[in-house]
Amino acid sequence: MSWLSNVELDLLGYQIYKSKLDSIGNRLATNTFFTSETSFIDEDCESGVWYLYEVAAMDVNSNLSVNNTAIESRSVSLDKGVLFVNQTTGRDGSPVNPTLEEINDFYNSLAEDSFESDYVNINETKKANMAHLGAHELIIWHVDHFDDVNQSEYSEYIDLIGEYLLYGGNLLFTGFRPVRAFSYEFGYVNEFSPYVFISGYLNIAASFYAPFTLFNEAVSEEFGYPTLEIDPSKVAWEDGHLKNIESIAPTEEGTTIYSYGSDYDINTLKGSMAGRSVGVLFQSSIYDYSSIVLSFPLFYTKQAQARQFLRYTLENVFNIPTGINDGSKEEKIKHNFYLSQNYPNPFNPSTTIKFTIPNVGDENFRPIQTKLIVYDILGREVKTLVNEIKSPGTYEVKFDASGLSSGIYFYTLQSGTFIQTRKMTLMK
Repeated sequence: MSWLSNVELDLLGYQIYKSKLDSIGNRLATNTFFTSETSFIDEDCESGVWYLYEVAAMDVNSNLSVNNTAIESRSVSLDKGVLFVNQTTGRDGSPVNPTLEEINDFYNSLAEDSFESDYVNINETKKANMAHLGAHELIIWHVDHFDDVNQSEYSEYIDLIGEYLLYGGNLLFTGFRPVRAFSYEFGYVNEFSPYVFISGYLNIAASFYAPFTLFNEAVSEEFGYPTLEIDPSKVAWEDGHLKNIESIAPTEEGTTIYSYGSDYDINTLKGSMAGRSVGVLFQSSIYDYSSIVLSFPLFYTKQAQARQFLRYTLENVFNIPTGINDGSKEEKIKHNFYLSQNYPNPFNPSTTIKFTIPNVGDENFRPIQTKLIVYDILGREVKTLVNEIKSPGTYEVKFDASGLSSGIYFYTLQSGTFIQTRKMTLMK
């Protein structure tokens, strides 16, 4: 965090008070730090834990300022599973007008305790920031009503989402008219410059919308993705179809995973958008993030199919372990390799990297040759943290970058045939 400099002539520096908070915001313990700088990086944070930081100016006589700066925050750890972000105002519960409780219940049912998840309603939060997003590996951002898509409201979140993705977080956006949410274009036919957010980050190159068209299913275009049918009980329009669905075409680096489905003939106005892309996947090899944009709200699809879709994407796109059977989180991940995001991140000068070597079969606990190597942005090896045979289990390794300059670094886990790379930021 950073703050404006105090201009008093007898200024000595700044006293920082760090208080750990419990789940309801009560202070548990307070530590103090002193600095002469106007910024502070906390290198000793527990993953997912909220802290209250207060800054007071101190003069040479140890007098402290009265009007102090205070902020609640937590580290960017990217290891706390899924955050469901609901940006809707809630309606009366009639068809196509779900209440906040109905939306919450729907996404809770998708989780089924098979993965770690949390929930936040943007309208009930003062303002979402990186402290809300950065603890989680995946953000599912949901808009369930056409009227909620207002670009002026979304513009404040575009920079935040972009920053989160560059840290290595992942995004699944599902809702009406994503083009209105992530660009300044409101026309029916749009093409996007590669330098704007919707194209540069989400790899959506163009969009198309035809009024009065009707959509009743997202047809799978890639292996593993289930077809997602509209639940007729949740809509009030013709024959269980949904209005206001636009198509989104991917760039060359993106992939269409779903196309527009309708029971109406493609030669009629109502069925004229059939076959167009309504789901785009992008997996960045440079910045280590993945994004999926669905131009329809997942809420209106059949629950069992939505659950299947989410489980598939978690495991195969976003690399988040799920558990189909009952059991502890440790039991759920014991058959999966897993490389966590380092924490804290950004860091100075040290950070912790956690990884899991799974059991190979229920009774075969075979050790595996394992390497964990840090590289700079040019791909040059910086440091080997692990190079030995490892038995199944979860390990934590400390990386000290005291002798390195600020910048982006990558760390790669290779264990048997498994290879995964994540990005981290050293900020001095």
